[in-house]
Amino acid sequence: MKNRIEAHIKDYLHRYGKINLSGLGQFIVHNQQAEIVLADSKITPPTSILHFFPNIELDDNAFAKYLSIVEGTNEVVTADELNTYVRHIKDSLSKTNKSQITGIGTLYKDGDAIVFTPENEIFSDVHRHLKPYPIKPIMGKFISEYDLPQLSYHPEGTKPAWHYWIPFLLCLILSIFLIFNLDKCRESNSNGGAISMVVDTTDANAVMNHSADSASNTSEAAPKDTMTGLDTETDTNMQSSITNEKVNTCIVILGSYKESKNSLKMIQRVGELQFELYTEEYNGFTRVGFQFDCSHTDLVDFIHHVRDEISKNAWYLVPRVTID
Repeated sequence: MKNRIEAHIKDYLHRYGKINLSGLGQFIVHNQQAEIVLADSKITPPTSILHFFPNIELDDNAFAKYLSIVEGTNEVVTADELNTYVRHIKDSLSKTNKSQITGIGTLYKDGDAIVFTPENEIFSDVHRHLKPYPIKPIMGKFISEYDLPQLSYHPEGTKPAWHYWIPFLLCLILSIFLIFNLDKCRESNSNGGAISMVVDTTDANAVMNHSADSASNTSEAAPKDTMTGLDTETDTNMQSSITNEKVNTCIVILGSYKESKNSLKMIQRVGELQFELYTEEYNGFTRVGFQFDCSHTDLVDFIHHVRDEISKNAWYLVPRVTID
């Protein structure tokens, strides 16, 4: 009975964040957000710490109802078993000044007060398996306090910016002129008129071939640039590491599990919700979540919705990196 009730207590805390044990007190999970510690130049991960507040006059049958529903037993019988379990904890505190709740922590009697020490591997930053992430300073950035005057001269060996635009402008003007004349020629031929044009055949073919090649190259290259963001001559290793990254992709981690049966349950849940599954192995644990296009999403409202509807312990994985 003891092991069975303690397993349900841990599950109830993970599910609802607090539990009242009549005649003993209240356990509450305090969630602390990630924060930037400038003094240490690091980002601390989100933490969950379990607190206990003794109250022997507490009378709440919510957990007893939960047990009866989960186990399919009579509520009165379940309440009696729970009262027996609480009396067992009190007897241990009276006799040995200590009572351990497996998977939750240990209660100590200090005079008339009861002190609680949680098991950190269950309710702490280890629960999310994240280490402090170092902040890398921005190097080489300098903002001058003085206005830079416009230079009326150019250092020797350099050319002004407009010098590089002249060939482009000339080519553009020539192309417009040729296209205009070709259109006029077609219009004249269609109306039965005759307009004589002297255009070098070789140059005209070259321009048309160049335009066709440009259009062909553009149509072929555009999807590749959109998918990879890399030139075809880029190093293969770099391409493989960046190809799968999406600029507007955000990742929500719903939970981190050591046992495969638990991770499979969450994977099945993600499939039922028709999200794009995301999994990651880290230190023997499996992180399960989903990824989505967050370019037009209010991330604050969305994570609150996910925590209310799917998993209370959900968090964003930002940036999308694995820290060894």
